[in-house]
Amino acid sequence: MFKEERRHAIINLLIKDNSVSVSKLSDLYKVSQETIRSDLRYFQKSGMLQRCYGGGILNRDALSKLITENKIDISSTIATPIHQDAKLRRENTKKTGK
Repeated sequence: MFKEERRHAIINLLIKDNSVSVSKLSDLYKVSQETIRSDLRYFQKSGMLQRCYGGGILNRDALSKLITENKIDISSTIATPIHQDAKLRRENTKKTGK
């Protein structure tokens, strides 16, 4: 999975769950925790995420503002079915047997 695809998937999870965990994302996407921390720092700099110990929380106000100002295109995120995340989890489960 490429960086942009992973970040798109993380945003989908944030919108759906309101928060994410570094360890869970690392396991889900089979990347290092440092890679996930880098992704979360990226979202923090854009204002979409508030970092907290072990993960991050979606900043819905900042996300709404960025969408309103057309600084990010959320249409693809909204149009992406949630079942794609479930499909990814199933594929990872098949690969790892967990």
